[in-house]
Amino acid sequence: MLWNISDVLMGVMAIINIPVILILPNTAMKALKDYERQLKMGMNPVFKSKDIGMKEKLDCWK
Repeated sequence: MLWNISDVLMGVMAIINIPVILILPNTAMKALKDYERQLKMGMNPVFKSKDIGMKEKLDCWK
């Protein structure tokens, strides 16, 4: 019974995560390119949402 419940919950988790995985690749690639650009410039990479074109200010996680 416990294994069946855990299988159902894993399925629910996948259903929630799959749409997010399909939405985020563009933003994630922009962040990766910005990170690599900062490394090439010899900087200590710092995430700033405006550098990748995000409208929301996400420089501090809440």
